[in-house]
Parts: sequence; C-alpha cells; structure tokens
Amino acid sequence: MSQLASEGIASTSADHDRNTIDPRLWLLAAGTFTVGTDALAIAGILPQITAESHVSLASGAAIVSAYAPRYALGAPFLAVLTARAVLHGGHTADLLPYVAAPLLLLALVTVLLTNGRRAKKGHTASGPRRQSPYSVGVLAHQVASAGHGHRRASVATGLILASTLAATLIGAMPATAHAAPSIGADYGVPAGFSSRFATANGVRLHYVIGGSGSPVLLIHGWPETWYEWRKVMPQLAAGHTVIAVDLRGFGWSDVTATGYDRRTLAEDLYQLMRQLGYPKATVVGHDWGAPVGYAYAATHRDAVDRLVIAEGTPDGPWTHQQTTPFAHNPFWFFGFFEIPNYAETVLAGRETPFLDWFYRNRGFHVVPGGFSDDDVAYFEEAYARPGRFAASLNLYRTIDQDIADNAVLSQSPLTIPVMAIGADHGIGQGVPAGMRHVASNVTPVLMGATGHFLTEERPTAFVEIVETFLAGRPVAPAWAPVDSK
Repeated sequence: MSQLASEGIASTSADHDRNTIDPRLWLLAAGTFTVGTDALAIAGILPQITAESHVSLASGAAIVSAYAPRYALGAPFLAVLTARAVLHGGHTADLLPYVAAPLLLLALVTVLLTNGRRAKKGHTASGPRRQSPYSVGVLAHQVASAGHGHRRASVATGLILASTLAATLIGAMPATAHAAPSIGADYGVPAGFSSRFATANGVRLHYVIGGSGSPVLLIHGWPETWYEWRKVMPQLAAGHTVIAVDLRGFGWSDVTATGYDRRTLAEDLYQLMRQLGYPKATVVGHDWGAPVGYAYAATHRDAVDRLVIAEGTPDGPWTHQQTTPFAHNPFWFFGFFEIPNYAETVLAGRETPFLDWFYRNRGFHVVPGGFSDDDVAYFEEAYARPGRFAASLNLYRTIDQDIADNAVLSQSPLTIPVMAIGADHGIGQGVPAGMRHVASNVTPVLMGATGHFLTEERPTAFVEIVETFLAGRPVAPAWAPVDSK
C-alpha cells in the first residue's frame, strides 16, 4: 500500500535486499534426507554382498529390496520437484538448490561405492575383517528369514515400480482449488495477452501485453503484482494496447539490491516502453504504482499524454510525520517495514499469514469476493518466491529519497491532464489533495462503496471512469453503484 498523503512517514533508511526461503526447499530437504539415508545404507551393503561369500544372491536381493522401495519413491519425488521448479521457478539462480542437492547426493553415493569396492578384500592391514553387527550376513538373516527370498524380491520389485509411478503421478498433479496455485510467469494471463520479458535500465522485467490501439501502461501496488490488473486488462484492450508490468523485485522481474525509489522504478518503465516502441503513453498507477506513475510523467514530460492516479499519491515536503498510535492507524505497518532488515527477519517463514491480513481485512475491503481464494493464493505465492518479500519492503525504505526527489520535481507542476481516483473506504479525497501538490490540471473522482483495492472490487466501473477520461469527456466527481443507498 502506498503512503497516505496526510499521514506521511519520514525516517532515515537504506535499501536492503534479503532472500526469503522458498517453502519448496523444506520439501526438498526432507526428500534429500530420506533418499540420502537410504542411499548410504545401500552403499554400505553392496560391497559386502560380494565380499562375504556365504550370502546367497536371494538374500542379497532381499536386503537391497528392503531399502529400494523408499529410495525408488524418493528419487522420482526429487526429479518431479526439480522439474516443477524448472517449469515454474523462473531464473537459474532460483533453481540452484533444486539441482545441486540431487547432484551432491549422486556424488556422495559414487564416492561411497568406490570406497566400498576398495574395501572388498577379506583382510585389512590389522588382520581378518570383523563382521559388523550390521553386516550383510546379519541383515540377510533378518530380512530373508521373514520371507521367501526370490518371491519377496519379486514383490519388492513390484513395489518399486508402483511407488515410482505413484510418486511421479502425485508430483505431477495440479494444485487443488483450495491449494496455492503453482504459478508461473504466464499464470492468469488473460486471453489475447502474452507474458514476456525484456531487459531495461539494466534489469530484467516481466510484463504482460495485449490489445491494440494507443498504449496504456499499468503499474501495480503492494502487496500485488501485474496480476492486480487482470480484471480490467481485457476491457481496456478493446481500444488500447495494454502493458501491465512487474516492478523490479516483484513477480517475475529481477530482484536487485537497490533501485526501489520511485524515480528509478519509473526509469525502468520508461526505458521498457521505449524499447517496445511506445515513446508516449497513458500511465495508470495504483497504490505504490501511483507515485511511480507520477515520477514517470515528471521526469519524462513528453512521454506521458495523460496520467491516472488511483489510491496513492507521491511523497514530498508536504508529507507529515505520522504520529497516530498503531492501534488506531490502518497504516501502522509503514514504520514496521521501514526498519532495515527487521520485518523480513521477524516474519521469516510466516510471510503468508501476514500478507493474508491485507487481502482479507475488512478495513480495506467493501465488496465481498474482490479477492478470491485463488487470487490470495497467487499473490502469497508470488511474494513467497526467493527475495520478493524482502525486496518489496524497499518501497517503504526509500520514502525519504522520494521526498527529496519530489521536492525538486514538484517545483514544475505537471500540466498534462491528471485524474486522481480515491475510494471512500480508502485514501479517498487524499488522492486529489496529494496530486494538487505536483500537478495543475487535476480531475478528482471519489468511488463510493469501494475499498482501497478498487481494481479488484470495481473493475468495470474503474474502466468506465478511465475510458471517459481518456476520451476527453467530462468525468463525474463522484461515482456510486446503482444499488448503493
């Protein structure tokens, strides 16, 4: 969420980036441990099978088969987990833990087997080798005495094949309706749109593009990604080329150590739009995307024809120190996030329940079902990707830089048409009030019976208001649903 114009925050902070732990790594660790312990057991048994002549082939097979089903179940589990990471994990750096662990395990088993072959001789330097209580003879007796040699080995072979098939099928199953979606860069992309990547301003950015006509750039807020625009994109695409982008550090764009002040984020987008062949566009920003949109228009005044600001405003000298007690302040988390390296440390492993409060808190929402369970699961998984949650906090840790930048930029107010949309259950009239510090031609709109996440709650009404503004027609200063009393 962006800063409330009348309740600003000013505190010295520095950019900080700290990777969060991908929950899938815990699954990988558990699988690796299980497979690893069984591999060690098998590695210890195999050399003795050939060294101790009194052990029959059937007994040896029975011993191996006692371990093999679990190993056969674990190995496909690791393979499927790695494959899913490759399909949905994005960058190579994110996948290293998935690939490195199986390779390390393979190398370990190879070394153990090699050492085992060297130890096959019946005697050591100190004399005849002592039989370990875990030697193949003892194990063979324990395993083979419980069954019938070859027949048990055949049954074990069947179990191996069955468990392998089961592991593969389970690992390949899609998420259920109540589980977090296994998201990829193309998850949720509306029909007629495509998910793409481009490097701009030195950072790899993800964006979704579709439609035809005059370009409209959509900039998301927190805690969301490009996906927050999914409901309005198809409607806008009827007359516009729509580009919804993931800001650096968010969604599928690269995480960087610095560069989260609004001016730098705007430069990323400006260079992206020029690369796409759109030197001039309409810019629409929501929440933190609003001050990014302002920075885009203020630093490249010939590159924006109209600016739409929704439920967010730029910070500047007019931003006041926040003094409201936490218990009565819906924006209590600003101070919490601004402390370097604190929130991501305190919340490590609990990012999902923390974020859930923002998506389901009735203080931010009016329309039931604005966020579906799948929508919430999508955003929570997007922020659980390595480094994303920590990177997003840098929006709050660069407010001082924004205040300094906008103190200079606001000395030359924007002259292009600007529409400032507030929600009556959100920042409301604070949006046009904040924009009047930086622009001279501001059209205010207040959406009634609407919460902060207005594109989630009132997508059709939002598009109608925006299209009216883009067409140059008069926009009513207030909007309310027809069933509103």
